[in-house]
Amino acid sequence: MAGLTTVLPNNYNKNKCPYYYKIAEGSPTSHFLNFATPISGVTFSNLRLSVFDVAGVEVIVDVWPLSKVDITGGYRIYIDKMEIDSLMSKGIYRLVIYDTTTSLAFHVFNWFQFRLGDNTDDLVYISYRNSTNLFNINYEELPTYRNEFFIDLNQIENEPEYDLTDYLEASTGYLRNQKSQLRDSYTLEGYFFDKAANDGMKAFCMHDDIEINFRPYQIKEGYQIETNIRNNVSKGTFEVWDQLANETNLKG
Repeated sequence: MAGLTTVLPNNYNKNKCPYYYKIAEGSPTSHFLNFATPISGVTFSNLRLSVFDVAGVEVIVDVWPLSKVDITGGYRIYIDKMEIDSLMSKGIYRLVIYDTTTSLAFHVFNWFQFRLGDNTDDLVYISYRNSTNLFNINYEELPTYRNEFFIDLNQIENEPEYDLTDYLEASTGYLRNQKSQLRDSYTLEGYFFDKAANDGMKAFCMHDDIEINFRPYQIKEGYQIETNIRNNVSKGTFEVWDQLANETNLKG
């Protein structure tokens, strides 16, 4: 019959709404453009970062200075501690880097949701870096740089682990704790991320210097995605150790 193909469709994948990253008024956002190939042939000083609304209107011209790191074969670009204070209302926007000499877009970011400064209680602020270069991010050349932004994460489990060493007290016949250790861990869930956000969380879990809401954590179990073929977005979970909640009790 006319119109039929040999490819079977998946008509469940109807929800094309992407995940919106969050940027909050007055809170630093840092992002590294980890292109696989270093940038060359483009004059860095000609590049401008601006904010556009959903209608394509440039609502903030030159919102924040771009930074670069020189490497073999060219350079890479990053945004360091950008703060947006001049958007008057919450809404959906997009960051765009374009060449001021040609007005052509150089890089178009995913959409983000702007939050006013007093409306972030439901969000989590993550900050992370690595001790060595990772995923084409030049951490070794930028010893103070950290990725920083708000994201939707929920704590769904708190699973403390205990390590007890006992001995039998000769005078009473009672078991006594000679040594006890407590390690506190949490399971966190990403809230309906699209593929790009899920891929970002997989990369996040590979880093060795992580802060969540300004508290240090260590990855216990990497990011696992709950696949849902009926939807374009899905949840995912990972586990962390709370670095400040470790306790050791020595006796005798």
